[in-house]
Amino acid sequence: MGDTLLQHYRNFNIIIAVMINLDAVYSAKLKEGGLSNTIPRRTVFTLLRGADHKPLTMNELIRLASSDCDRASVYRAVEALEKAGIIHKVHYGWKYRLELSEDFHGHHHHIACSNCAKIVAIESSSLLENALHELAATKDFSLTEHSVELRGLCGNCQSKNP
Repeated sequence: MGDTLLQHYRNFNIIIAVMINLDAVYSAKLKEGGLSNTIPRRTVFTLLRGADHKPLTMNELIRLASSDCDRASVYRAVEALEKAGIIHKVHYGWKYRLELSEDFHGHHHHIACSNCAKIVAIESSSLLENALHELAATKDFSLTEHSVELRGLCGNCQSKNP
């Protein structure tokens, strides 16, 4: 029992250290962009940080932020944070969701359910990254950035539609 409690304590300390580091990156990016830490910006950042790699729609952000700021403030905060490189859009089809940039979570991709629109983060692999660079090179391109859009049916939708 004591070992389990000790492990929980260690995990808690790791989570706190990561959150402090994310806050430091956030503050540095604001400073680089010449932005102040307004309540709407902080609210949007905090909501996306707490989303655990789940990109949020603008409507979800507005709903979740409604106790701290109005709709227009959320839109302005998103625009400013995107320009500062703190958040970015995850496109799927003609729609998008928002998440913290790779400065906060590292490089990854997403897979979206074609039926219910659930989006899940997928950690990138060197195999995939190398294949993308090689593919670009075959067309005489030097890859500087990329976005991979994957679609399918999530487990829940597969079980509903056999």
